[in-house]
Amino acid sequence: MEIPHEEAIQNFCAITGNWDVEVAIAYLSNNNWDVSEASNDFMGLSEPRQVHQQIPQATRSGFGIGSIFSWIGSTISWIFSGFFSSTPVTPFQAYIQNLNIQNTPTISALPLEASAGFAADRNKLLLIYVHHEDTGDSFIRNVLCSQEIIVIINQVYIFCPFLGNTEEGSIAVARFSESRSVIFAIANPVTSEILERIDRVPTKNQLRDFLLNNVAHNNINEDIQRIQDRIIREQQERELKEAEDFEIRRTEEERKKIIAAKEQREVEEKRNREEREMRDRKMQMIGDEPPAGPDITQIIFRLPSGDKIERRFIQDSKIEILYLFLESKGFNNVEIVSGFPTKVMKEGTLFSEGLTPRALIHVRLIQ
Repeated sequence: MEIPHEEAIQNFCAITGNWDVEVAIAYLSNNNWDVSEASNDFMGLSEPRQVHQQIPQATRSGFGIGSIFSWIGSTISWIFSGFFSSTPVTPFQAYIQNLNIQNTPTISALPLEASAGFAADRNKLLLIYVHHEDTGDSFIRNVLCSQEIIVIINQVYIFCPFLGNTEEGSIAVARFSESRSVIFAIANPVTSEILERIDRVPTKNQLRDFLLNNVAHNNINEDIQRIQDRIIREQQERELKEAEDFEIRRTEEERKKIIAAKEQREVEEKRNREEREMRDRKMQMIGDEPPAGPDITQIIFRLPSGDKIERRFIQDSKIEILYLFLESKGFNNVEIVSGFPTKVMKEGTLFSEGLTPRALIHVRLIQ
């Protein structure tokens, strides 16, 4: 009985460790939804897509392989030491792991000669990459490990990356470049012929064209188009979500501003109300201004600004009444000074302090 597609996708992802559904669908559909064949195809264990340049199967002398048995031995050793191990087995794999990049091209952990033999058996080309320090990690993150490039490399090449500051990297540069600045090289694994190489850091489009230049890539383009469509769809969904989130934030900010403005008005109204009530209480304590008479004194207040205020008070009123009067006029942090030499008045009555029947006092701000 044919396994339902949903179950096939789940089984493929569980077997390969790849949880990208689009990639799973691509491999399964290309293998008639046979989970075993699709898994082998993904892991490079089944017949790959054809390349323009057919690679002879008779000999592998180009990379110096002594015999088919030594290559088989290297391959078996690689399978048990690296393929099923979560620990990186090459410096480049360790470097990638330290960058915490989730999706990467499939990296060959075989020695270069064994990788060439493996590529020849799979009818694939050999892709050599040397990562130099000045290339930068952003190239690995944004170009080499982009989904589009991963699809091309995994389906067409056996990928052999090296770090330029290692012995293996130096050997690879010396072997595949006269200028010793090689970044990428595509090699025929049988003849060691360099089909094409790049000695500068490419953009993603430049790398894509470089990788597709030597292969028939109709099916690959379909996979890439599917990925691009998904990326566009995800971008549109992300932009829509961002627009919705922005509108929600804007609405919430407007609501908060309205609430804050209302609260501010209420605070100001409360403060003004309390100030009015305080002035009214002080005015009640001061009482109404009495008419002129024998028991009345005329006080002239010279304010800090130089202006004057005059008012009549009962002679027996306490000095405190003068402070209350000034506070009712908005002068809170002041002191009253009179006489020569100057004297700060705080206690007593207007009569006892000699402020009768008429007196000029100075209102001084307290520093």
